[in-house]
Amino acid sequence: MEETIVNQKLVLEIEQLQQALKELRQEKSDLEILWQTAVEHADKLEALLQNKAEIALQEKNDLEILLETTTQHSDVVTALLQNEAIAVARESEKRLSQFLEAIPVGVFVVDAQGKPYYANQRARQILDKQTIPHVRVEQLSETYRFFIAGTHTLYPCEQLAIVRALHGERINVDDMELHLDDKLVPLEVWATPIFDDDGRILYAIAVFQDITQRKQAETERLHFIQEHEAKNAALRSNAQLQQEIQERQRIETELQRANRELERLAALDGLTQVANRRRLDEYLQQEWQRLSRVNSALSFILCDVDYFKRYNDTYGHQAGDECLRQIAQAIRRAVRRPSDLVARYGGEEFALVLPNTDINGAMQVAASVHWEVKLLKIPHAHSSVSEYITVSVGVATIENTPDYNNTPSVLIGLADSALYEAKNQGRNRIIKKVH
Repeated sequence: MEETIVNQKLVLEIEQLQQALKELRQEKSDLEILWQTAVEHADKLEALLQNKAEIALQEKNDLEILLETTTQHSDVVTALLQNEAIAVARESEKRLSQFLEAIPVGVFVVDAQGKPYYANQRARQILDKQTIPHVRVEQLSETYRFFIAGTHTLYPCEQLAIVRALHGERINVDDMELHLDDKLVPLEVWATPIFDDDGRILYAIAVFQDITQRKQAETERLHFIQEHEAKNAALRSNAQLQQEIQERQRIETELQRANRELERLAALDGLTQVANRRRLDEYLQQEWQRLSRVNSALSFILCDVDYFKRYNDTYGHQAGDECLRQIAQAIRRAVRRPSDLVARYGGEEFALVLPNTDINGAMQVAASVHWEVKLLKIPHAHSSVSEYITVSVGVATIENTPDYNNTPSVLIGLADSALYEAKNQGRNRIIKKVH
């Protein structure tokens, strides 16, 4: 196609030269007539016209030589023009490539059949691909793990911006996420078709960028606007600014209070409203470390509801939940110090951490737990030890600074062993162990 264009240009130039030659011949004829007339009238005119005729004749001869040379060497001229056109095209392509590699956004191009044609360096970085797989557009979402933003649903291939561009659309979307191994990358994509002179689509080009920071900023900005939109327009003076500062301080205080409440709720067992297992483990570890620094005792109590499975089978799980709630509150009534922690250990088991408490003090608390549960008088028709709900209790105490090689599991193991003995001895009783 390029060769045809060059030949057409060459033919046009030759025709222009022939026309110029024709005009010069006509001019020569006119000048010869003028020459004969001028000889009869004036010597000065004769010299002037003679000079003009000689110049015209010389230009004619030069053009005839140029025309003859051009005609004889048309193949060489064509080749030279073709080489020049190729060089210009390559230089243009090189500059375009340099430009596309330098811009800070990803550029991805597919041909009319949907096959990858080009991707710049930034595109490969964002997509986390050193090389671009040769897959069709129907496989792009699965290959690159494109998902609908905020979901685990693959982005429909027919809705991809570059696919829509192949169908003639100019499109901009920002509802796409790229799921990499270690992070999610929100993307904004612009796509457009590239047409030839006849209006046929040759390529589709997509330009995209990582908008993580923008999304974060938009979220923060939206949150800020929702809280302060009514006040932003009024902040025009120092007094108004001070009012805004005070409002922010109030919100910060409320946020801190809310965070403390969330921390408290995160440490609670949802059913019984006493500390959960995570909080128990944290607190026991904390007291164990403190015990290693000071010469004091640490006690741990495990309580198990006797024949609780029978209770559930007899009265139903809702009644069982209510029973656990009442027992948890009874155990809380058995402790007096703020430093004593009551927690749900798991299932129908409860635990107590008693800092600075020797075995005698721990046994008093255990007896109080036993008594408070007895006062509940929750009927249990299928218990083998009582007509009411009872508990078995294991008490463990470490009265000296623990060995550095030991862990809180030593204390838990002692309490668990004591609880096991209490069950084996008939339940509804308290057994102690001292380390």
